[in-house]
Amino acid sequence: MKKIFVSYSRADKDYAYRLADDLTAHGFSVWIDKRIEHGSDWFDEIQQAIYHADAVVVVMSPEAENSDWCRKEILLAMREKKALYPVLLRGKEFAILIDLQFADVRNGHLPQESYYEHMSRQLGTPLKKPFDPLRGLRESLGSLTKSTRGCFLVAVGLAIGAICVIVALVAVISNIDNQLSDPFVPVNTNNNNVNVPVGNPAQNAADFAAAVLSGNTTLADQYTCDSLRGTLAFAVVADYANAGVTGLLSQTVCNVTGTNLVTCQMTVAFLTGTSANVQQTYTMQNNLVCGVVNTQVF
Repeated sequence: MKKIFVSYSRADKDYAYRLADDLTAHGFSVWIDKRIEHGSDWFDEIQQAIYHADAVVVVMSPEAENSDWCRKEILLAMREKKALYPVLLRGKEFAILIDLQFADVRNGHLPQESYYEHMSRQLGTPLKKPFDPLRGLRESLGSLTKSTRGCFLVAVGLAIGAICVIVALVAVISNIDNQLSDPFVPVNTNNNNVNVPVGNPAQNAADFAAAVLSGNTTLADQYTCDSLRGTLAFAVVADYANAGVTGLLSQTVCNVTGTNLVTCQMTVAFLTGTSANVQQTYTMQNNLVCGVVNTQVF
Protein backbone atom coordinates (compact mmCIF):
# COMPACT_ATOMS: atom_id res chain seq x y z
CA MET A 1 0.00 0.00 0.00
CA LYS A 2 1.50 3.33 -1.08
CA LYS A 3 1.98 5.97 1.62
CA ILE A 4 0.70 9.50 1.08
CA PHE A 5 1.65 12.58 3.11
CA VAL A 6 -0.93 15.40 3.09
CA SER A 7 0.45 18.96 3.34
CA TYR A 8 -2.09 21.65 4.22
CA SER A 9 -2.72 24.86 6.12
CA ARG A 10 -4.68 24.72 9.37
CA ALA A 11 -7.19 27.04 7.70
CA ASP A 12 -8.04 24.16 5.36
CA LYS A 13 -8.06 21.34 7.91
CA ASP A 14 -11.70 20.35 7.37
CA TYR A 15 -11.14 19.83 3.67
CA ALA A 16 -7.74 18.18 4.25
CA TYR A 17 -9.32 15.63 6.61
CA ARG A 18 -12.04 14.84 4.06
CA LEU A 19 -9.38 14.43 1.39
CA ALA A 20 -7.33 12.15 3.65
CA ASP A 21 -10.39 9.97 4.24
CA ASP A 22 -11.05 9.82 0.48
CA LEU A 23 -7.45 8.85 -0.22
CA THR A 24 -7.77 6.07 2.33
CA ALA A 25 -11.00 4.90 0.72
CA HIS A 26 -9.14 4.67 -2.60
CA GLY A 27 -6.58 2.29 -1.13
CA PHE A 28 -3.74 4.61 -0.03
CA SER A 29 -2.11 4.76 3.41
CA VAL A 30 -2.39 8.38 4.54
CA TRP A 31 -0.38 10.40 7.03
CA ILE A 32 -1.77 13.75 8.12
CA ASP A 33 -0.51 15.69 11.14
CA LYS A 34 -3.69 15.39 13.20
CA ARG A 35 -2.33 11.97 14.12
CA ILE A 36 0.83 13.25 15.85
CA GLU A 37 0.99 11.94 19.41
CA HIS A 38 0.78 14.55 22.14
CA GLY A 39 4.20 15.70 23.30
CA SER A 40 6.16 14.41 20.29
CA ASP A 41 8.51 16.66 18.37
CA TRP A 42 6.30 18.09 15.66
CA PHE A 43 8.75 18.76 12.84
CA ASP A 44 10.67 15.56 13.48
CA GLU A 45 7.40 13.64 13.06
CA ILE A 46 6.73 15.49 9.80
CA GLN A 47 10.24 14.85 8.49
CA GLN A 48 9.96 11.15 9.19
CA ALA A 49 6.53 10.99 7.60
CA ILE A 50 7.82 12.64 4.40
CA TYR A 51 10.93 10.43 4.32
CA HIS A 52 8.74 7.33 4.43
CA ALA A 53 6.04 8.62 2.07
CA ASP A 54 5.77 7.57 -1.56
CA ALA A 55 4.05 10.82 -2.51
CA VAL A 56 2.91 14.16 -1.10
CA VAL A 57 -0.52 15.66 -1.71
CA VAL A 58 -0.50 19.47 -1.37
CA VAL A 59 -3.72 21.35 -0.59
CA MET A 60 -3.10 24.73 -2.23
CA SER A 61 -4.68 27.89 -0.82
CA PRO A 62 -3.44 31.43 -0.05
CA GLU A 63 -2.99 30.45 3.60
CA ALA A 64 -0.95 27.38 2.67
CA GLU A 65 1.20 29.41 0.26
CA ASN A 66 2.01 31.85 3.07
CA SER A 67 2.73 29.08 5.57
CA ASP A 68 6.39 28.50 6.41
CA TRP A 69 5.62 24.93 7.39
CA CYS A 70 3.88 24.14 4.10
CA ARG A 71 6.82 25.57 2.16
CA LYS A 72 9.25 23.48 4.20
CA GLU A 73 7.18 20.35 3.61
CA ILE A 74 7.15 20.95 -0.15
CA LEU A 75 10.88 21.70 -0.29
CA LEU A 76 11.69 18.63 1.77
CA ALA A 77 9.50 16.49 -0.49
CA MET A 78 11.29 17.90 -3.54
CA ARG A 79 14.70 17.26 -2.01
CA GLU A 80 13.69 13.67 -1.29
CA LYS A 81 12.33 13.35 -4.86
CA LYS A 82 8.82 12.52 -3.72
CA ALA A 83 5.99 12.62 -6.24
CA LEU A 84 3.79 15.69 -5.70
CA TYR A 85 0.05 15.79 -6.39
CA PRO A 86 -1.40 19.27 -5.75
CA VAL A 87 -5.08 20.14 -5.39
CA LEU A 88 -6.18 23.77 -5.73
CA LEU A 89 -8.72 24.62 -3.03
CA ARG A 90 -8.59 28.42 -3.22
CA GLY A 91 -6.59 31.16 -4.93
CA LYS A 92 -4.10 30.09 -7.61
CA GLU A 93 -1.50 27.38 -8.04
CA PHE A 94 1.81 27.78 -6.18
CA ALA A 95 4.67 29.18 -8.23
CA ILE A 96 6.95 26.47 -6.86
CA LEU A 97 4.57 23.83 -8.28
CA ILE A 98 3.79 25.62 -11.54
CA ASP A 99 5.07 22.76 -13.71
CA LEU A 100 2.79 20.17 -12.10
CA GLN A 101 -0.77 19.23 -12.99
CA PHE A 102 -3.27 19.86 -10.23
CA ALA A 103 -6.85 18.96 -9.42
CA ASP A 104 -9.12 22.02 -9.35
CA VAL A 105 -11.32 21.61 -6.26
CA ARG A 106 -12.22 25.28 -5.76
CA ASN A 107 -15.88 24.24 -5.63
CA GLY A 108 -15.05 22.43 -2.38
CA HIS A 109 -15.58 19.00 -3.92
CA LEU A 110 -13.20 16.11 -3.55
CA PRO A 111 -11.01 15.36 -6.61
CA GLN A 112 -12.51 13.48 -9.52
CA GLU A 113 -11.66 9.83 -10.05
CA SER A 114 -9.14 10.79 -12.77
CA TYR A 115 -6.94 12.39 -10.07
CA TYR A 116 -6.69 9.10 -8.17
CA GLU A 117 -6.27 7.10 -11.37
CA HIS A 118 -3.33 9.32 -12.41
CA MET A 119 -1.77 8.90 -8.97
CA SER A 120 -2.16 5.12 -8.98
CA ARG A 121 -0.62 4.81 -12.46
CA GLN A 122 2.40 6.94 -11.56
CA LEU A 123 2.94 5.16 -8.25
CA GLY A 124 2.36 1.74 -9.78
CA THR A 125 -0.25 0.65 -7.31
CA PRO A 126 -3.78 -0.76 -7.76
CA LEU A 127 -6.58 1.73 -7.23
CA LYS A 128 -9.47 0.84 -4.99
CA LYS A 129 -12.69 2.45 -6.16
CA PRO A 130 -15.04 2.82 -3.20
CA PHE A 131 -18.71 2.34 -3.94
CA ASP A 132 -20.56 5.40 -2.72
CA PRO A 133 -23.93 5.76 -4.45
CA LEU A 134 -24.46 9.13 -2.77
CA ARG A 135 -21.09 10.77 -3.41
CA GLY A 136 -22.41 13.10 -6.11
CA LEU A 137 -25.30 14.15 -3.92
CA ARG A 138 -23.18 14.72 -0.82
CA GLU A 139 -20.60 16.71 -2.77
CA SER A 140 -23.25 19.00 -4.18
CA LEU A 141 -25.04 19.46 -0.85
CA GLY A 142 -21.68 20.16 0.79
CA SER A 143 -21.39 23.43 -1.16
CA LEU A 144 -25.06 23.97 -1.93
CA THR A 145 -26.01 27.67 -2.08
CA LYS A 146 -23.55 28.80 0.58
CA SER A 147 -25.67 31.81 1.51
CA THR A 148 -28.64 29.53 2.16
CA ARG A 149 -26.59 27.19 4.34
CA GLY A 150 -25.07 30.17 6.14
CA CYS A 151 -28.47 31.55 7.05
CA PHE A 152 -29.56 28.12 8.22
CA LEU A 153 -26.53 27.69 10.47
CA VAL A 154 -27.11 31.08 12.06
CA ALA A 155 -30.72 30.17 12.67
CA VAL A 156 -29.68 26.96 14.38
CA GLY A 157 -28.00 29.09 17.03
CA LEU A 158 -31.34 30.72 17.82
CA ALA A 159 -34.42 29.24 19.40
CA ILE A 160 -36.45 29.70 16.23
CA GLY A 161 -33.75 27.87 14.29
CA ALA A 162 -34.02 24.90 16.64
CA ILE A 163 -37.79 24.87 16.20
CA CYS A 164 -37.41 24.87 12.38
CA VAL A 165 -35.05 21.92 12.52
CA ILE A 166 -37.44 19.94 14.73
CA VAL A 167 -40.37 20.73 12.41
CA ALA A 168 -38.34 19.61 9.37
CA LEU A 169 -37.34 16.33 11.01
CA VAL A 170 -40.90 15.63 12.11
CA ALA A 171 -42.04 16.22 8.52
CA VAL A 172 -39.46 13.80 7.15
CA ILE A 173 -40.37 11.10 9.70
CA SER A 174 -44.07 11.55 8.98
CA ASN A 175 -43.46 11.23 5.26
CA ILE A 176 -41.47 8.04 5.77
CA ASP A 177 -44.67 6.54 7.17
CA ASN A 178 -46.44 7.73 4.00
CA GLN A 179 -48.81 9.89 6.00
CA LEU A 180 -48.34 13.19 4.18
CA SER A 181 -50.90 15.70 5.33
CA ASP A 182 -48.99 19.00 5.31
CA PRO A 183 -50.29 21.03 2.33
CA PHE A 184 -47.02 22.97 2.20
CA VAL A 185 -44.87 19.88 1.49
CA PRO A 186 -45.22 19.01 -2.24
CA VAL A 187 -45.88 15.39 -3.20
CA ASN A 188 -45.08 13.43 -6.37
CA THR A 189 -46.66 15.43 -9.19
CA ASN A 190 -45.44 13.10 -11.95
CA ASN A 191 -48.03 10.36 -11.59
CA ASN A 192 -49.99 10.04 -8.36
CA ASN A 193 -51.29 6.61 -9.38
CA VAL A 194 -47.89 5.01 -9.97
CA ASN A 195 -47.09 2.36 -7.38
CA VAL A 196 -45.14 -0.16 -9.44
CA PRO A 197 -41.97 0.50 -11.52
CA VAL A 198 -42.41 0.46 -15.29
CA GLY A 199 -40.03 -0.53 -18.09
CA ASN A 200 -39.05 3.11 -18.63
CA PRO A 201 -35.89 4.07 -16.67
CA ALA A 202 -36.54 7.82 -17.06
CA GLN A 203 -40.05 7.49 -15.60
CA ASN A 204 -38.79 5.35 -12.72
CA ALA A 205 -36.03 7.87 -11.97
CA ALA A 206 -38.59 10.70 -12.01
CA ASP A 207 -40.87 8.84 -9.62
CA PHE A 208 -37.91 7.99 -7.35
CA ALA A 209 -36.80 11.66 -7.21
CA ALA A 210 -40.32 12.92 -6.54
CA ALA A 211 -40.90 10.33 -3.81
CA VAL A 212 -37.59 11.13 -2.13
CA LEU A 213 -38.24 14.87 -2.17
CA SER A 214 -41.65 14.30 -0.60
CA GLY A 215 -39.95 12.22 2.10
CA ASN A 216 -41.80 9.05 1.06
CA THR A 217 -39.07 6.41 1.34
CA THR A 218 -41.61 3.57 1.14
CA LEU A 219 -42.61 4.66 -2.36
CA ALA A 220 -39.05 5.58 -3.36
CA ASP A 221 -37.87 2.07 -2.40
CA GLN A 222 -40.03 0.62 -5.18
CA TYR A 223 -37.84 2.42 -7.74
CA THR A 224 -34.52 1.41 -6.09
CA CYS A 225 -32.36 -1.52 -7.21
CA ASP A 226 -32.60 -4.60 -5.01
CA SER A 227 -29.12 -4.30 -3.46
CA LEU A 228 -29.87 -0.83 -2.05
CA ARG A 229 -33.54 -1.19 -1.21
CA GLY A 230 -34.20 0.02 2.31
CA THR A 231 -31.00 2.12 2.45
CA LEU A 232 -30.58 4.36 -0.62
CA ALA A 233 -33.85 6.28 -0.40
CA PHE A 234 -33.55 6.78 3.35
CA ALA A 235 -29.97 8.09 2.98
CA VAL A 236 -30.96 10.54 0.22
CA VAL A 237 -33.88 11.83 2.31
CA ALA A 238 -31.54 12.32 5.28
CA ASP A 239 -28.98 14.20 3.17
CA TYR A 240 -31.63 16.51 1.74
CA ALA A 241 -33.01 17.19 5.23
CA ASN A 242 -29.50 17.93 6.49
CA ALA A 243 -29.07 20.51 3.70
CA GLY A 244 -32.33 22.22 4.67
CA VAL A 245 -34.33 20.96 1.67
CA THR A 246 -38.03 20.71 2.53
CA GLY A 247 -39.66 19.47 -0.67
CA LEU A 248 -40.25 19.48 -4.39
CA LEU A 249 -41.68 22.56 -6.12
CA SER A 250 -41.92 21.33 -9.71
CA GLN A 251 -42.60 18.25 -11.78
CA THR A 252 -39.51 16.08 -12.16
CA VAL A 253 -38.38 15.73 -15.78
CA CYS A 254 -35.89 12.92 -16.56
CA ASN A 255 -34.10 11.76 -19.70
CA VAL A 256 -31.73 8.91 -20.51
CA THR A 257 -28.29 10.53 -20.92
CA GLY A 258 -25.98 7.51 -21.31
CA THR A 259 -25.58 3.81 -20.76
CA ASN A 260 -27.27 3.10 -17.41
CA LEU A 261 -27.53 6.85 -16.71
CA VAL A 262 -30.62 9.04 -16.33
CA THR A 263 -30.53 12.80 -15.67
CA CYS A 264 -33.42 14.55 -13.92
CA GLN A 265 -34.28 18.23 -13.44
CA MET A 266 -36.40 19.62 -10.63
CA THR A 267 -36.89 22.64 -8.36
CA VAL A 268 -36.53 22.22 -4.59
CA ALA A 269 -37.51 24.37 -1.60
CA PHE A 270 -35.44 25.18 1.52
CA LEU A 271 -36.27 25.89 5.15
CA THR A 272 -35.14 29.48 4.59
CA GLY A 273 -37.92 30.01 2.03
CA THR A 274 -35.55 30.02 -0.95
CA SER A 275 -35.52 27.60 -3.88
CA ALA A 276 -33.02 26.17 -6.37
CA ASN A 277 -33.07 24.28 -9.65
CA VAL A 278 -31.37 20.91 -9.34
CA GLN A 279 -30.04 18.60 -12.06
CA GLN A 280 -29.26 15.13 -10.80
CA THR A 281 -27.84 12.07 -12.57
CA TYR A 282 -28.63 8.54 -11.40
CA THR A 283 -27.02 5.21 -12.19
CA MET A 284 -29.62 2.68 -13.27
CA GLN A 285 -29.77 -1.12 -13.24
CA ASN A 286 -32.68 -3.03 -14.73
CA ASN A 287 -34.48 0.32 -15.06
CA LEU A 288 -34.15 0.98 -11.30
CA VAL A 289 -32.13 3.66 -9.44
CA CYS A 290 -28.82 2.44 -7.97
CA GLY A 291 -27.09 5.66 -6.97
CA VAL A 292 -26.68 9.44 -7.28
CA VAL A 293 -23.50 10.11 -9.26
CA ASN A 294 -23.75 13.83 -9.97
CA THR A 295 -25.75 16.80 -8.72
CA GLN A 296 -25.67 20.36 -10.06
CA VAL A 297 -27.47 23.33 -8.56
CA PHE A 298 -28.48 26.34 -10.67
